[in-house]
Amino acid sequence: MRSFIVVLFLLLCSCLASQKFTSQTQYVWGQQKTYELHRVQEGDAITIDGNLNERSWLHAESTGDFVQVSSATAPAQKTRAKMLWTDSLLYVGVECEDVNITSSMTHRDDPLWKEEVVELFIAGGSLDDTFESYAEIEISPRNVIFDLYVLRAIDATPQSLPYNIYTLTLNTAVHLNGTLNDSTDVDKGWTVEFSVPIKELKPITRPTPKNGDRWRFNLYRADLLPRRELTAWNPTGLNKFHVPAKFGELLFSAKQAGQ
Repeated sequence: MRSFIVVLFLLLCSCLASQKFTSQTQYVWGQQKTYELHRVQEGDAITIDGNLNERSWLHAESTGDFVQVSSATAPAQKTRAKMLWTDSLLYVGVECEDVNITSSMTHRDDPLWKEEVVELFIAGGSLDDTFESYAEIEISPRNVIFDLYVLRAIDATPQSLPYNIYTLTLNTAVHLNGTLNDSTDVDKGWTVEFSVPIKELKPITRPTPKNGDRWRFNLYRADLLPRRELTAWNPTGLNKFHVPAKFGELLFSAKQAGQ
């Protein structure tokens, strides 16, 4: 009898632990995620080369794994990101698992969203602010750039300025851990690293963000192989990205990465 009670107690503890793990890792619909953005460490120089190996990157907070944009479930291949800032620059690093890296487009402002790509959508203003406009930045495994200024999204379709009149001063690099457009081998993934001048991102609350400033943003990935999947840091509930009401929050912090 005593042995039976002990076994029953252990099973109960196991179930409770499993439930706790599930509740901590599953996305809760309606949740507005917040990413606390830390500063580059003093004396640390970030080199944009596609390798997130500087001290600040190693200590930067991770977004955690992206989820499928419409269902918030786990995708076939993982994606996670980190971000940093200085008074003048916003840094973004995105790590993508990928067994078959593909990319064909070669010109700036080609329709990269039709292929494999990572994307940043970002706008100034707090979670309580009404906003319609935001910047969109896309980077492909070939390190090709697409940038756009969205005036508003109507039914998850962007209404934007012409591509040629909105050109950000981006510093970008992509590191491939595999071979591009070669289905005969198995790749491991690719990493995007880029910086963008904060003053060029509009609308923004101030030319230089301050500790405690809150912006709206989201991060996305489009993956083609082994099957097409659209993933996001903060899921939209639709099979689309342009849903600003589902953007999460970017909280600027005076803390340096690792503090």
